[in-house]
Amino acid sequence: MEWIVAYENMKFLKRVMSLLPTCGIAFIAFLIPTNLFLKYVYDGAFVNGTLVDYLLPKFYLSDIPIMILLALWIPKISSSAKKLMFLFVAFAGVHLLFLTNNVEAQYSMLSTVWFLAKLGEMLWFSLWCVGHASHQWFRKGIVIGLCLAIGVQVAVGTYQYVEQRSFLGYRFLGEPLLEQSPMIAKSKSVGEVRILAYGTTPHPNVLAGFTSLSTLLIFSLINREKIKHKKILIFFLGTTLALVLFITQSLSALFGLIFGVITLVFTSHTKQQSHKKMSLLVVLGVSILVLMPIVLFGIRYMQQIKIYDDQNTSVLRRTQLQTIATRAFLQSPLTGIGLNQFTTRVEEFGMVSATTRFLQPVHNVLLLWLAETGILGILFLILFIYFGNRYYSLNFSYISVFFIPLSIILSLDHYLFMLQHGQLLSAILIGFLIIKKIHR
Repeated sequence: MEWIVAYENMKFLKRVMSLLPTCGIAFIAFLIPTNLFLKYVYDGAFVNGTLVDYLLPKFYLSDIPIMILLALWIPKISSSAKKLMFLFVAFAGVHLLFLTNNVEAQYSMLSTVWFLAKLGEMLWFSLWCVGHASHQWFRKGIVIGLCLAIGVQVAVGTYQYVEQRSFLGYRFLGEPLLEQSPMIAKSKSVGEVRILAYGTTPHPNVLAGFTSLSTLLIFSLINREKIKHKKILIFFLGTTLALVLFITQSLSALFGLIFGVITLVFTSHTKQQSHKKMSLLVVLGVSILVLMPIVLFGIRYMQQIKIYDDQNTSVLRRTQLQTIATRAFLQSPLTGIGLNQFTTRVEEFGMVSATTRFLQPVHNVLLLWLAETGILGILFLILFIYFGNRYYSLNFSYISVFFIPLSIILSLDHYLFMLQHGQLLSAILIGFLIIKKIHR
C-alpha cells in the first residue's frame, strides 16, 4: 500500500514538473504589458533640469524570470547563438569606445551602457525563443499568457476610458497615474476631450500595439494547434481587439492589423512556401521603413497648403523629430550620437511643437538607429544579418503575418525598440519569425 502511495505521489510530482516550463513562459508573456520596475535616478538622466524617463536605468519585474531562464540555458546554449552574441558584444564595445571621445555623450553614458545591456538581454532571449518555439509547451504557454494579459489589459483600459481615471494605481502591475500628469494622451471625441486608455502600459499606442500583435500571434498559433472552444477564443480576441483599438485610437496599431490580415490573405493562396512571396514581403516591409518619413513629410506639406486640413499635431511632431534625427546623423555620420542619447540632444538640433517640453526619440526606428549609431550601426546590422543567415532562416508562415505590421509600427513609433514591453514582445515574435537551419 505504501508503495502505491509513493508511486502516485511520484506521478503527481512529475506532472507538476512537466507544467513548469509552460507556466514559466506564460508568466513572462503575461508580464509583457506590465510596467513595474526599480529605477536609478542619476544626474545624467536630466536634460536642462527635466528628468527624462527614457534615460533612467530600469530593472523590470519581467527581467527576473527572463534572467533565471537564461541562466539555466547557459550550459545548453548553441554555438550559433554564442557567435551572434559575441558579434553584438563586439559592436557594443566599439560603440562605447567611440563614445568615450564624445563629450556630450559622456554625461549620460550610463544610459547608453544600460540600454546596450538590455538589448543584449533581449537578443539572448530572442535566440532562446528561436530554439524553443517549435515545442508544444512553449506555444501553449504563449497562448495562455497572452490571453490572460489581454483580458487584464482590456478590463483595466476600459475602466480607465469610461471613468477617466486610474483603476488602482502604480502598485497594480505598474498602472500609470492618469490624474497627475499633463502629458497624458488625450483625444477629442464628439466635442469632448477624453483620456485614452493605457492599461498598465506606459502609452495607449503600446497597449494597442501589444494587443494587435498578440492577437495576430494567438490566431496564428491556434490555427496550427488542436484547441478546445476555438470559436469562443476567436470571438473573445476579436471583440477585445476592437474595443482596445477604440479606447486607444492608435492608428499605427490599426494600420498594422489591417495590413497583417491583407498579407495573410495574399500569402495563403499558395500551399507551398514561396521564396518569391517572402522576398516581396521583405522588400515591401523595408520600403515602408524607408519611405514612411517621406510620406509623413508629404502629409505635413498638404496640411500647410490646406489640401489636407487636419488639426492633429501628431504628424507635425513626427516630421520635426525626423528632421532632428537627420541633423543628428549628419553631425556624427560615422558613429552616431550614441545609443539612447537622442533625447539628450533633441533641443540641440531643433524644436518640437508641444505645450510642454517634448523630449522623445524619433518615431521611426530606422532613423533612430541611424542617428544614434551612424554608419557603424548599419555595418553591424549588415554583418549580423550575414552571419545570422548562416544559421537561421525566415519562417514563411509567420513572416507572412507579421513582417508588414511590424514594419508599419516600427516606422510610426519607437516602443518596439526603446521600451521593455516592445523589446520583450519583439523577442517572442522573433522566436516564431526565425527558424534554425539544420546543418548536416
